[in-house]
Amino acid sequence: MKLERISQLYIHRDNITLCIRCTDEQKDFLKKHLNSFFTFNDCEEHGESWTLDITTHEIIQDKLIKHVHQGEKLFLIDDRQRYIYMVKPYDLVWRKQYALRFIRDFFRNEFVRLGYIFFHGGVISKKNIGLAFLGEKKSGKTTTIINGLKQSFNFITNDDVSVQIKDMKVLGYGWPRSISIRKDTLINIPQLMTSLKVSNPDNFTASGENFIFLYPNELASVMDIKIIPCTEIKYFIFPKFNSSLSSSKLTKLSYHESTKLLELNHDSDVHKYYREFEDFFNLNLTTEKNFKEISETLISQAEFYLLEQNMNTMESSQLILNSLVEVRK
Repeated sequence: MKLERISQLYIHRDNITLCIRCTDEQKDFLKKHLNSFFTFNDCEEHGESWTLDITTHEIIQDKLIKHVHQGEKLFLIDDRQRYIYMVKPYDLVWRKQYALRFIRDFFRNEFVRLGYIFFHGGVISKKNIGLAFLGEKKSGKTTTIINGLKQSFNFITNDDVSVQIKDMKVLGYGWPRSISIRKDTLINIPQLMTSLKVSNPDNFTASGENFIFLYPNELASVMDIKIIPCTEIKYFIFPKFNSSLSSSKLTKLSYHESTKLLELNHDSDVHKYYREFEDFFNLNLTTEKNFKEISETLISQAEFYLLEQNMNTMESSQLILNSLVEVRK
Protein backbone atom coordinates (compact mmCIF):
# COMPACT_ATOMS: atom_id res chain seq x y z
CA MET A 1 0.00 0.00 0.00
CA LYS A 2 1.43 3.34 -1.07
CA LEU A 3 1.63 5.91 1.71
CA GLU A 4 0.63 9.48 0.99
CA ARG A 5 3.44 12.01 0.96
CA ILE A 6 3.75 14.01 4.17
CA SER A 7 4.78 17.65 4.06
CA GLN A 8 4.54 20.85 6.05
CA LEU A 9 2.38 23.88 5.39
CA TYR A 10 3.21 27.16 7.13
CA ILE A 11 0.20 29.43 7.53
CA HIS A 12 0.72 33.14 8.15
CA ARG A 13 -1.34 36.14 9.17
CA ASP A 14 -0.22 39.41 10.77
CA ASN A 15 3.26 38.06 11.67
CA ILE A 16 1.72 34.96 13.30
CA THR A 17 2.65 31.50 12.01
CA LEU A 18 1.25 28.02 12.50
CA CYS A 19 2.79 24.92 10.94
CA ILE A 20 0.55 22.08 9.75
CA ARG A 21 2.03 18.62 9.18
CA CYS A 22 -0.28 16.98 6.68
CA THR A 23 -0.71 14.95 3.52
CA ASP A 24 -0.85 16.61 0.13
CA GLU A 25 -4.60 16.05 -0.02
CA GLN A 26 -5.09 17.66 3.39
CA LYS A 27 -2.85 20.55 2.34
CA ASP A 28 -4.92 21.18 -0.79
CA PHE A 29 -8.11 21.21 1.29
CA LEU A 30 -6.74 23.70 3.81
CA LYS A 31 -5.30 26.05 1.21
CA LYS A 32 -8.58 25.99 -0.74
CA HIS A 33 -10.61 27.12 2.26
CA LEU A 34 -8.04 29.45 3.87
CA ASN A 35 -6.45 31.25 0.93
CA SER A 36 -8.74 34.30 1.12
CA PHE A 37 -7.62 35.00 4.69
CA PHE A 38 -4.05 33.68 5.07
CA THR A 39 -0.77 33.33 3.19
CA PHE A 40 1.27 30.13 2.90
CA ASN A 41 4.69 28.72 2.27
CA ASP A 42 6.45 25.39 2.72
CA CYS A 43 9.29 26.50 4.99
CA GLU A 44 9.63 28.70 8.06
CA GLU A 45 12.21 31.39 8.57
CA HIS A 46 12.53 31.33 12.36
CA GLY A 47 11.39 27.86 13.46
CA GLU A 48 9.50 28.95 16.58
CA SER A 49 5.90 28.28 15.57
CA TRP A 50 3.54 25.68 16.95
CA THR A 51 2.95 22.59 14.81
CA LEU A 52 -0.38 20.81 14.38
CA ASP A 53 0.02 17.28 13.01
CA ILE A 54 -3.15 16.00 11.32
CA THR A 55 -1.67 12.97 9.60
CA THR A 56 -2.87 9.51 10.58
CA HIS A 57 0.59 7.99 10.58
CA GLU A 58 2.05 6.54 13.73
CA ILE A 59 4.03 8.87 15.97
CA ILE A 60 6.03 8.33 19.13
CA GLN A 61 3.19 9.15 21.48
CA ASP A 62 5.22 8.85 24.69
CA LYS A 63 6.95 12.07 23.67
CA LEU A 64 3.62 13.88 23.65
CA ILE A 65 3.05 14.23 27.34
CA LYS A 66 -0.26 16.07 27.72
CA HIS A 67 -3.77 15.22 26.57
CA VAL A 68 -6.58 17.56 25.55
CA HIS A 69 -10.08 16.07 25.30
CA GLN A 70 -12.85 18.00 23.54
CA GLY A 71 -15.78 15.63 23.24
CA GLU A 72 -15.12 13.60 20.12
CA LYS A 73 -11.72 15.29 19.66
CA LEU A 74 -8.46 14.22 21.27
CA PHE A 75 -5.10 15.96 20.99
CA LEU A 76 -1.69 15.01 22.35
CA ILE A 77 0.60 17.92 23.15
CA ASP A 78 4.27 18.49 23.82
CA ASP A 79 4.35 22.12 24.92
CA ARG A 80 8.15 22.17 25.17
CA GLN A 81 8.46 21.27 21.50
CA ARG A 82 5.30 23.28 20.63
CA TYR A 83 3.85 20.20 18.95
CA ILE A 84 0.21 19.08 18.80
CA TYR A 85 -0.97 15.78 17.36
CA MET A 86 -4.61 15.23 16.47
CA VAL A 87 -5.57 11.72 17.58
CA LYS A 88 -9.33 11.99 17.10
CA PRO A 89 -11.50 12.16 15.11
CA TYR A 90 -10.37 9.21 13.05
CA ASP A 91 -12.74 10.04 10.19
CA LEU A 92 -10.69 11.73 7.47
CA VAL A 93 -13.38 14.24 6.47
CA TRP A 94 -13.96 15.43 10.04
CA ARG A 95 -10.22 15.42 10.66
CA LYS A 96 -9.81 18.11 8.01
CA GLN A 97 -12.82 20.02 9.31
CA TYR A 98 -11.50 20.13 12.87
CA ALA A 99 -8.07 21.15 11.59
CA LEU A 100 -9.73 24.06 9.81
CA ARG A 101 -11.46 25.08 13.04
CA PHE A 102 -8.29 24.73 15.10
CA ILE A 103 -6.37 26.96 12.69
CA ARG A 104 -9.07 29.62 12.83
CA ASP A 105 -9.26 29.60 16.63
CA PHE A 106 -5.49 29.51 17.08
CA PHE A 107 -5.14 32.70 15.06
CA ARG A 108 -8.14 34.33 16.74
CA ASN A 109 -6.49 33.74 20.10
CA GLU A 110 -3.28 35.31 18.87
CA PHE A 111 -5.21 38.30 17.55
CA VAL A 112 -6.53 38.88 21.07
CA ARG A 113 -2.92 39.00 22.22
CA LEU A 114 -2.31 41.75 19.65
CA GLY A 115 -5.19 43.84 21.00
CA TYR A 116 -7.99 43.00 18.58
CA ILE A 117 -11.55 42.66 19.85
CA PHE A 118 -14.26 40.38 18.49
CA PHE A 119 -17.96 40.79 17.81
CA HIS A 120 -20.87 38.53 16.90
CA GLY A 121 -21.43 39.77 13.41
CA GLY A 122 -20.39 39.94 9.80
CA VAL A 123 -18.92 42.48 7.38
CA ILE A 124 -19.38 43.31 3.70
CA SER A 125 -17.69 46.03 1.67
CA LYS A 126 -18.21 48.07 -1.47
CA LYS A 127 -15.97 50.78 -2.90
CA ASN A 128 -13.68 50.37 0.13
CA ILE A 129 -16.54 51.17 2.52
CA GLY A 130 -17.23 48.47 5.10
CA LEU A 131 -20.60 47.74 6.68
CA ALA A 132 -20.60 45.62 9.84
CA PHE A 133 -23.80 43.86 10.89
CA LEU A 134 -24.02 42.94 14.56
CA GLY A 135 -26.81 41.26 16.46
CA GLU A 136 -28.13 38.23 18.27
CA LYS A 137 -29.07 34.97 16.58
CA LYS A 138 -32.10 35.27 14.28
CA SER A 139 -31.74 39.05 14.15
CA GLY A 140 -31.22 38.91 10.38
CA LYS A 141 -27.43 39.37 10.13
CA THR A 142 -26.82 36.63 7.58
CA THR A 143 -29.93 37.49 5.57
CA THR A 144 -28.84 41.14 5.40
CA ILE A 145 -25.30 40.19 4.41
CA ILE A 146 -26.50 37.94 1.60
CA ASN A 147 -28.87 40.69 0.51
CA GLY A 148 -25.85 42.96 0.20
CA LEU A 149 -23.86 40.35 -1.70
CA LYS A 150 -26.66 40.28 -4.27
CA GLN A 151 -25.82 43.96 -4.86
CA SER A 152 -22.15 43.24 -5.65
CA PHE A 153 -20.77 43.92 -2.19
CA ASN A 154 -17.57 42.05 -1.30
CA PHE A 155 -17.64 39.45 1.48
CA ILE A 156 -15.33 39.76 4.47
CA THR A 157 -16.87 37.58 7.17
CA ASN A 158 -20.07 36.20 8.67
CA ASP A 159 -20.76 35.76 12.40
CA ASP A 160 -17.12 36.26 13.35
CA VAL A 161 -15.49 39.68 12.99
CA SER A 162 -12.35 41.02 14.65
CA VAL A 163 -11.75 44.75 14.88
CA GLN A 164 -8.51 46.68 15.16
CA ILE A 165 -7.92 50.42 15.46
CA LYS A 166 -5.03 51.46 13.23
CA ASP A 167 -4.16 55.10 12.48
CA MET A 168 -7.61 55.99 13.88
CA LYS A 169 -9.27 53.76 11.27
CA VAL A 170 -11.67 50.99 12.25
CA LEU A 171 -10.46 47.86 10.45
CA GLY A 172 -12.61 44.74 10.28
CA TYR A 173 -10.98 41.36 9.58
CA GLY A 174 -12.65 38.23 8.25
CA TRP A 175 -12.32 34.60 9.25
CA PRO A 176 -12.96 31.29 7.46
CA ARG A 177 -16.06 30.45 9.46
CA SER A 178 -18.81 28.60 7.58
CA ILE A 179 -22.02 30.45 6.79
CA SER A 180 -25.18 28.80 8.10
CA ILE A 181 -28.34 29.67 6.19
CA ARG A 182 -31.78 28.59 7.31
CA LYS A 183 -33.37 26.43 4.64
CA ASP A 184 -36.63 28.36 4.83
CA THR A 185 -34.81 31.49 3.58
CA LEU A 186 -33.17 29.83 0.56
CA ILE A 187 -36.13 30.73 -1.62
CA ASN A 188 -34.91 34.33 -1.48
CA ILE A 189 -31.48 33.35 -2.82
CA PRO A 190 -32.06 31.86 -6.30
CA GLN A 191 -28.33 31.46 -6.94
CA LEU A 192 -28.06 29.04 -4.03
CA MET A 193 -31.24 27.21 -4.98
CA THR A 194 -30.00 26.41 -8.50
CA SER A 195 -26.23 25.99 -8.10
CA LEU A 196 -25.65 24.74 -4.58
CA LYS A 197 -23.21 21.88 -4.02
CA VAL A 198 -22.32 21.51 -0.36
CA SER A 199 -19.20 19.84 1.00
CA ASN A 200 -19.20 20.95 4.65
CA PRO A 201 -19.77 17.82 6.78
CA ASP A 202 -22.04 19.79 9.13
CA ASN A 203 -24.68 19.48 6.40
CA PHE A 204 -24.90 15.78 7.17
CA THR A 205 -25.50 16.18 10.90
CA ALA A 206 -28.68 16.97 12.82
CA SER A 207 -27.97 20.68 12.32
CA GLY A 208 -28.17 20.13 8.57
CA GLU A 209 -31.87 19.36 8.80
CA ASN A 210 -32.71 23.05 9.14
CA PHE A 211 -29.59 24.79 7.86
CA ILE A 212 -27.28 24.81 4.87
CA PHE A 213 -23.60 25.22 5.77
CA LEU A 214 -21.31 26.81 3.21
CA TYR A 215 -17.61 27.52 3.29
CA PRO A 216 -16.93 31.18 2.38
CA ASN A 217 -15.31 30.22 -0.93
CA GLU A 218 -18.38 28.13 -1.84
CA LEU A 219 -20.65 31.11 -1.18
CA ALA A 220 -18.35 33.34 -3.24
CA SER A 221 -18.36 30.91 -6.15
CA VAL A 222 -22.14 30.49 -6.23
CA MET A 223 -22.90 34.20 -5.87
CA ASP A 224 -19.99 35.35 -8.06
CA ILE A 225 -18.58 37.74 -5.48
CA LYS A 226 -15.13 38.45 -4.05
CA ILE A 227 -13.77 37.64 -0.60
CA ILE A 228 -11.41 40.21 0.86
CA PRO A 229 -9.65 39.69 4.21
CA CYS A 230 -10.04 43.21 5.62
CA THR A 231 -11.89 46.49 5.13
CA GLU A 232 -12.31 49.84 6.85
CA ILE A 233 -15.65 49.79 8.66
CA LYS A 234 -17.64 52.98 8.24
CA TYR A 235 -20.98 51.71 9.52
CA PHE A 236 -22.17 49.43 12.30
CA ILE A 237 -25.69 48.26 11.53
CA PHE A 238 -27.97 46.31 13.86
CA PRO A 239 -30.68 44.44 11.93
CA LYS A 240 -34.06 43.94 13.58
CA PHE A 241 -37.05 42.00 12.30
CA ASN A 242 -40.25 44.06 12.14
CA SER A 243 -43.21 42.35 10.48
CA SER A 244 -45.37 45.48 10.44
CA LEU A 245 -43.21 47.38 7.94
CA SER A 246 -43.98 47.74 4.25
CA SER A 247 -40.54 49.27 3.65
CA SER A 248 -37.26 48.86 5.53
CA LYS A 249 -36.41 51.60 8.00
CA LEU A 250 -32.96 52.95 8.94
CA THR A 251 -32.62 54.87 12.23
CA LYS A 252 -29.44 56.51 13.50
CA LEU A 253 -28.50 55.41 17.01
CA SER A 254 -27.50 57.63 19.89
CA TYR A 255 -24.18 57.37 21.71
CA HIS A 256 -25.87 55.54 24.59
CA GLU A 257 -27.68 53.11 22.27
CA SER A 258 -24.49 52.44 20.29
CA THR A 259 -22.45 51.78 23.44
CA LYS A 260 -25.04 49.36 24.80
CA LEU A 261 -25.35 47.41 21.54
CA LEU A 262 -21.58 47.12 21.14
CA GLU A 263 -21.34 45.70 24.64
CA LEU A 264 -24.18 43.23 24.02
CA ASN A 265 -22.53 41.94 20.84
CA HIS A 266 -18.94 41.90 22.09
CA ASP A 267 -17.52 38.37 21.95
CA SER A 268 -15.63 38.49 25.24
CA ASP A 269 -15.00 34.72 25.24
CA VAL A 270 -13.19 34.08 21.97
CA HIS A 271 -11.54 31.01 23.51
CA LYS A 272 -14.74 29.12 24.25
CA TYR A 273 -14.20 26.49 21.55
CA TYR A 274 -10.66 25.61 22.58
CA ARG A 275 -10.63 26.33 26.29
CA GLU A 276 -8.68 23.13 26.97
CA PHE A 277 -5.65 24.76 25.33
CA GLU A 278 -5.66 27.61 27.82
CA ASP A 279 -2.59 26.37 29.70
CA PHE A 280 -0.55 26.26 26.50
CA PHE A 281 -1.53 29.51 24.79
CA ASN A 282 -2.10 31.88 27.77
CA LEU A 283 -5.55 32.67 26.49
CA ASN A 284 -7.26 34.89 29.06
CA LEU A 285 -5.94 38.17 27.76
CA THR A 286 -9.09 40.17 26.98
CA THR A 287 -9.74 43.00 29.37
CA GLU A 288 -12.78 45.15 29.97
CA LYS A 289 -10.53 48.21 29.77
CA ASN A 290 -9.29 47.25 26.29
CA PHE A 291 -12.86 46.79 25.04
CA LYS A 292 -14.01 50.12 26.47
CA GLU A 293 -11.09 51.99 24.93
CA ILE A 294 -11.67 50.49 21.49
CA SER A 295 -15.46 50.88 21.61
CA GLU A 296 -15.04 54.60 22.31
CA THR A 297 -12.97 54.90 19.13
CA LEU A 298 -15.49 52.85 17.15
CA ILE A 299 -18.30 55.20 18.10
CA SER A 300 -16.24 58.29 17.25
CA GLN A 301 -15.02 56.98 13.88
CA ALA A 302 -18.06 55.07 12.52
CA GLU A 303 -21.79 55.62 12.25
CA PHE A 304 -24.31 53.40 14.05
CA TYR A 305 -27.76 52.48 12.77
CA LEU A 306 -30.74 50.26 13.48
CA LEU A 307 -32.10 48.57 10.34
CA GLU A 308 -35.69 47.36 10.72
CA GLN A 309 -36.86 45.03 7.97
CA ASN A 310 -38.65 41.81 7.09
CA MET A 311 -38.50 39.30 4.26
CA ASN A 312 -40.90 41.40 2.17
CA THR A 313 -38.81 44.57 2.43
CA MET A 314 -35.44 43.24 1.25
CA GLU A 315 -35.44 45.34 -1.92
CA SER A 316 -35.72 48.54 0.07
CA SER A 317 -32.94 47.26 2.36
CA GLN A 318 -30.75 46.90 -0.72
CA LEU A 319 -31.43 50.53 -1.62
CA ILE A 320 -30.50 51.58 1.91
CA LEU A 321 -27.20 49.70 1.87
CA ASN A 322 -26.25 51.17 -1.49
CA SER A 323 -27.22 54.67 -0.37
CA LEU A 324 -24.86 54.42 2.62
CA VAL A 325 -22.00 53.62 0.28
CA GLU A 326 -22.84 56.48 -2.06
CA VAL A 327 -22.96 58.98 0.80
CA ARG A 328 -19.45 57.96 1.96
CA LYS A 329 -17.74 57.96 -1.44
